[in-house]
Amino acid sequence: DYDKELGEKDGFFEGMETTILLNTINKIGSLMRVGFGEAGASVIAENLKNSAGGRLNLMTGGRMITSIFGFCDVRQFTDTTECLQEEVMLFVNRIGHILHNIVVQCSGSANKNIGDAFLLTWKLEDDMPTEQMALLADQALLTFCRALIELSTYQDFICNFSAAANERLYKRFPGYLVRIGSGLHVGWAIEGAIGSNRKIDASYLSPHVNFTEFLESSTKAYGVPLLISEPFFKMLSPYSAKYIRNVDQIRKPGEDQLGLYTYDSDLALDWAQLRRATKNRTERRRSKGGALDENNRKGRNRKNRQKDALDENEGDVEEGSDGNNSKEIAPDIKVAKYKQSVWEKDGELVQLRHMVYTNPEFRPMWDTGIAAYIAGDWPTAEHIFNDTLTMSGGKCGPSKFLLNEIKENGGIAPNDWPGYRLEE
Repeated sequence: DYDKELGEKDGFFEGMETTILLNTINKIGSLMRVGFGEAGASVIAENLKNSAGGRLNLMTGGRMITSIFGFCDVRQFTDTTECLQEEVMLFVNRIGHILHNIVVQCSGSANKNIGDAFLLTWKLEDDMPTEQMALLADQALLTFCRALIELSTYQDFICNFSAAANERLYKRFPGYLVRIGSGLHVGWAIEGAIGSNRKIDASYLSPHVNFTEFLESSTKAYGVPLLISEPFFKMLSPYSAKYIRNVDQIRKPGEDQLGLYTYDSDLALDWAQLRRATKNRTERRRSKGGALDENNRKGRNRKNRQKDALDENEGDVEEGSDGNNSKEIAPDIKVAKYKQSVWEKDGELVQLRHMVYTNPEFRPMWDTGIAAYIAGDWPTAEHIFNDTLTMSGGKCGPSKFLLNEIKENGGIAPNDWPGYRLEE
């Protein structure tokens, strides 16, 4: 740990060879940490311990791990790249800034980024208690819920491009908003170095990683921002699982059948506006309440203004994209330490799922409908899904998807219906 401050009495002055060496080692270590990530820790350790003759040996065997995998993809990325051109790097890195800050504060790790796609992991140990695994699963779910909220809140930061890039973007996509689709799954994978001595990536290979990508790609069909596998759903604590609903049963060739689930999220919400409204209400309550005299009230308001000014100037600084070398402030993304009560007490999480859970009749009705669908009673399921679609104001994507499946089969389940759909 070279992060401690080296004092003058220790004999370390700027420019001395020892100081330069220590700073260089620290920078190299920081670059390795960023470049290799958690998946590369064992690769680095193995080379430091066993490499002979000062040579790197990167082509070592991998090791099997068990992990929660989260995969997310930026919508309309190809077209967005054509509009933004060289500024697409700013776009991706700003999304990465928000997403990576959230996952680290939720006990996970960022792995690889392939253009518009991000892979996130939460490793599980063999001797990890069930309660601890549920805690990690809850935090993985929270990561993507908070990502939806924060990406919406900081649209102005993400889409702060040059006038020409903005003109191209909003001409092709009027009212453009950043959207992501995500998948969550749990399973084994081989962790290690992939590539050659010329270039490696420290990452994960397994059918479970591929299935997580499949879940993400399927979110478009189901009209939801997040799809969750049944194995992951079973890991969740009761506090979060109660807000997860089953949207289908599928089976891929050569694999067992499993359920698909989602955490309902209303993407039409303007979180920046909602937060401003909440802040204004809080300030009005403060101005009306309490026994503060006018001087105390002025002093408090002055402190609040000073705090707001400090908050606005927190975060990483990067070069602006307006051609004037202006500096812009990256938002300081904060996630409170996880508590199981967050699913009930966090107003933003409650508001996020309001489309389904504001009406207490929706969830029991849906559960009856999906049970009828799986059992092959499609006329009953069709009737119920039409009702749930109406109750959601036409926004329930799974209702639309399953109604379409029923319609394509003439409203009647096939004679050999096994209770699940076959997916290629």
